[in-house]
Amino acid sequence: MPTIDALATEVYWTPARMAAATPAGDETAASSRGHVAARASAAGRVAHTFHGVPSVGVLFFTSRRARDHFCTASVISGARRNLLLTAAHCLYTYDHDRRRAHYASHLAFVPRYERTRAPYGVWTAKRLYVPEGWVRRGDVDLDFGFATLRRDRAGRDIADVTGSNRLVPNVRLPAAIRVIGYPTVRYSAADRPIYCDTVARRRFRWQNTFACGGFYGGTSGSPWLWRYDPDRRQGQVIGVVGGYHAGGRRHDRSYSARFNDDVAALWSRAEKLG
Repeated sequence: MPTIDALATEVYWTPARMAAATPAGDETAASSRGHVAARASAAGRVAHTFHGVPSVGVLFFTSRRARDHFCTASVISGARRNLLLTAAHCLYTYDHDRRRAHYASHLAFVPRYERTRAPYGVWTAKRLYVPEGWVRRGDVDLDFGFATLRRDRAGRDIADVTGSNRLVPNVRLPAAIRVIGYPTVRYSAADRPIYCDTVARRRFRWQNTFACGGFYGGTSGSPWLWRYDPDRRQGQVIGVVGGYHAGGRRHDRSYSARFNDDVAALWSRAEKLG
């Protein structure tokens, strides 16, 4: 399991690099980023820009091709208080053409990121955990993963600073959810997070879906928050935006691998090994 030098990663992620990072899977330059407005989904829902919540933020990383990218990630409850949840493809890239895979590097989490600002600091990853089926064959039905984060310089764990959301597998659908994510500035010029109150539904045997406009590149890993409490700004995570249909062929239809015993087992492993 790879480890990451914390100091080198903190130094690497300057505000300029954060601003220039592109969504996961985009290996092109970040120069063409004109704003395109989001459209409502067929269900009439569209995401709204807001100032974010502490337990959700941007996960920055570098690909094997030395490109800087980002996804969305969220803090998950656990005894160690240092767990982060995102999509597996944000942690471990599987190349279906070459049947090769590799871990991302320079992983850093910025809670409640907004316009290159890091109000809760920059937290570096210690260990990464993705399902074996993702490692071996890039199985989109297992597109979820965890990272453990190092303590900050004050000796605090991430959940003690930002709060956390509880992982809840095997929830019966449909269910009302709030989804929070960070779309690329090409489609969200404010460079701030978005949220959408929508409904999670069963779609295929191992995939769930929701309809809401605005979930463009960068929202991979966005938590699906069930029973969301707006006062505490926390909820129970029953999915993350994953890579089925490359994250959805349209920005207004997103998918998540079903959260069942597989995600619970991976969470337990990350908790045990730290």
